[in-house]
Amino acid sequence: MFQLSSSSKGMGKRQSPGAYHLAVSTAFIALTSLIAFWLRKIVNRFLPENTLPKILLMELIAAGELCACCFELIIVADNFGVGMYAVFLFLLTIWWSLNWGDASACPYTHLEEVVEGKLNVVIAGAKIFAEMAGGLLIFKYIQYLWQLELSSTHKGRAFEKCSADLQVPAVLGAVIEGIATCLCRLASRAIGEVGPKYAAAYDSFVGTSLVVA
Repeated sequence: MFQLSSSSKGMGKRQSPGAYHLAVSTAFIALTSLIAFWLRKIVNRFLPENTLPKILLMELIAAGELCACCFELIIVADNFGVGMYAVFLFLLTIWWSLNWGDASACPYTHLEEVVEGKLNVVIAGAKIFAEMAGGLLIFKYIQYLWQLELSSTHKGRAFEKCSADLQVPAVLGAVIEGIATCLCRLASRAIGEVGPKYAAAYDSFVGTSLVVA
């Protein structure tokens, strides 16, 4: 699941930045998505199907794209509100579902497959490691973009200490996140089994609703 983080309290009481600042965030997200799109094209062209290196690279790219976009979504939420954040996340989850293929960028999907006997522990661990690597590698990329300070919404954010809106103890926060993730997965699997025409949109709506709830 995506953790909605925000370093600014009472953001609903201040005036939102203008359209230019939102355009910068949109451009950063679009740039990240475009880079990931072409990286997948390169991997698909040069690596054979269903080989472990290709599978791991696809997970690394997906996790990097996910983390980079969600970092920028923090900026969107802080400055333009949860409603705008939800719109961006909804559209992004549709994009990811259409472009990631079998990659998930989420360790819990591999743990599910281990429990179901569809994946062995070693491969699951390798996928999770690749996802962690993708998240770590993307950190400097985001810092570089934010250091440019093309928008005042990025000013001082590149090296700012992270904080979160979740005002509960860490253990309770983990339980809440776990329950929300479980509900999201149950809904996603149910939608997948029914296979409606707009399954990606339905799945994205459920996931977005659980994140912002």
